[in-house]
Amino acid sequence: MIGRVRGMLAEKNAKKLRKLQTPEEKILWERIKNRRLGNYKFRRQAIIDLLIVDFCCFEKRLVIELDGFGHRKNKPIDMNRDRYLKSQGFRIIRLWNSEIDQNLEKTINKILVALESPSSGAVAPPSPVKGEGQNGI
Repeated sequence: MIGRVRGMLAEKNAKKLRKLQTPEEKILWERIKNRRLGNYKFRRQAIIDLLIVDFCCFEKRLVIELDGFGHRKNKPIDMNRDRYLKSQGFRIIRLWNSEIDQNLEKTINKILVALESPSSGAVAPPSPVKGEGQNGI
């Protein structure tokens, strides 16, 4: 019973997050929805167990997380989420919002390469862009 309630709460939160997408999430979603990227199906604000991830291609077990400045404070939480997802067989690509804003084509190519490469279980850290992620944050 508790698991079902938690699952319903996760679904409710995911629906809310779909309506409150960041500008960068909207931009990326337009490029990857409806099998627009290499004919791979993505879901946004996808639920994996009780975690909600920004985007997921379940076929390739690839999670894409977009991080802004707020995630610099959440690094331990993000690391725990990534560790759990990896233990469940997912690969994670973390991207800074500024990567979407400044070089969308390069970012799309990075995702496509990950989709088409053999599953390694590796977690790709976000690339520091314009000062984000510097000083180990």
